[in-house]
Amino acid sequence: MVIVLWILLILLLLVLSFLLFAPLQLEISSEGDFVRMGWGGLVQGRLVFMPDELLLNLRILFFRKKIYLLRIKKKKTTEPIEKKKKKTKKKLSWAIAKKRFNLFNRILHSFKIRICKINLDTDDYVVNAYLFPVFYSLDRGKHNFSINYEGKIDVRVLIENKGIWVLRALIWQRKSFFHKINI
Repeated sequence: MVIVLWILLILLLLVLSFLLFAPLQLEISSEGDFVRMGWGGLVQGRLVFMPDELLLNLRILFFRKKIYLLRIKKKKTTEPIEKKKKKTKKKLSWAIAKKRFNLFNRILHSFKIRICKINLDTDDYVVNAYLFPVFYSLDRGKHNFSINYEGKIDVRVLIENKGIWVLRALIWQRKSFFHKINI
């Protein structure tokens, strides 16, 4: 009985550590025409844009499924639709709205942008010339911003987050902009 409890405890700790430390990634690429979202290599979804079709590739461990989203037929319902009663909305106090905004802001700051590559052509030489110094000043390290005069637009963004980063953002509160101006 004790051995079973130890095994369950170890499995629980392994699952908890996976939830806290496995990266949740979102990748957007115009070069490959796809949007990919993955979680620690166990769960992955990839949305591929094809001509006249939208393909969703799902992979959960060893299970794979392809779903063609534009071929899904909607079921027709013959039941009459009942009207819902309108609920009166409560006004949100400024203090509660400020707390929710700060919570959202802290969670948003826990996301890390790992790769950001933008290669842009606006088809206007003057606008490209104005954007060139801006992109030159932003171009550093893993963030690559460039202007071209060839008519190409390429975007690749990789955003990552982990459960431990969200937990840290929720526990340790940073002073936000609104705390500085005393609103």
